[in-house]
Amino acid sequence: TKADVESVTRMLDYLGSLAFWWPTVSAGEFGETSQLHEVEAGFRNTVKHLQGMVQGGREARFAVEMATVVAGSAEELRRRPVMSDLIGTISPLVQDTDGIEAAMVFAEAGVPVCFVTMPTTGTTAPATKAGAYALAAAELVSATVLVQMIAPGAPVIHSYIPSYIDPRTGGFLSFP
Repeated sequence: TKADVESVTRMLDYLGSLAFWWPTVSAGEFGETSQLHEVEAGFRNTVKHLQGMVQGGREARFAVEMATVVAGSAEELRRRPVMSDLIGTISPLVQDTDGIEAAMVFAEAGVPVCFVTMPTTGTTAPATKAGAYALAAAELVSATVLVQMIAPGAPVIHSYIPSYIDPRTGGFLSFP
């Protein structure tokens, strides 16, 4: 619930070992607007940088509006972003419409976008680590190119979470 998001956020705010906020629970009772309620709970309950998980152009515009108010102005938001957004690519080689639309809105506002790719060897990626890395690089580069076409020089962060399915058990495992 949103109350859970608020409680976890206040706890995170006190932990010196954590440098930024990320929604670890969901304001699910708000349905389609849950992402925005999570961002709002983050801004109201911590002074740390927020890394939201906002998807969709419309939702991203509202999140940028909130971030602009918190930062003080659009110029200050560009100079010192109070938030960033985490957007996942879809293996193999797909960019989700809602994710890319959000990324473009954030990029135009100067809000950093972190793209994360999570290829799974032998299922959504080639069976080798090298093949999965190549696929991941292609997904991250394509997302970055799309953002740079809209907002040249926009800040972009890449994240790679490789994993595999154990063919004997079907268990999901992450690479070390």
